[in-house]
Amino acid sequence: MYSQSANDTLKLKKTAIRLHFLPFGFSVEQRLSKNATLIMDLGTNYNLTIMSQQSIDEAEIMLLPYIEFEPRIYTNFQSRLEKGKKINYFSGAYGAFKAKGITDLIFEGWLIQTGPLIGYQSVFSNFFYWNIGIGVGSTFIEEDIRFGIIGEFKLGLNLN
Repeated sequence: MYSQSANDTLKLKKTAIRLHFLPFGFSVEQRLSKNATLIMDLGTNYNLTIMSQQSIDEAEIMLLPYIEFEPRIYTNFQSRLEKGKKINYFSGAYGAFKAKGITDLIFEGWLIQTGPLIGYQSVFSNFFYWNIGIGVGSTFIEEDIRFGIIGEFKLGLNLN
């Protein structure tokens, strides 16, 4: 655990603006305190469905728009700095709580995912970033509730 005065040396952007391709979307990560941020993300998930009827296979790709809010607490900014690693654009390990709403425009259905995540985000070349997070949570699908693994993988560009 680091003292408050040690954390005073952290120099982070106030806001990171990103365009990601996996899945396609746009996100803003706003710093709330030295180790806490809030992610606001709009994007489109991809869903590949393959159906087989009477020996005929049909493949369909569905685009599912979503909105996501994710408060994060980063746990290793100070130790990364001490090791000479970058923390710009919020590179590091984190704990988070995901709240994500997804809609299906064709069938007019919806689902909501919520739950805690642990994850890691990193930047390379100050331009590209990747993020991975996994946790256990709930998925509410209209009138049904399911429990299981939730997570994300994102790959994209830093715009600021």
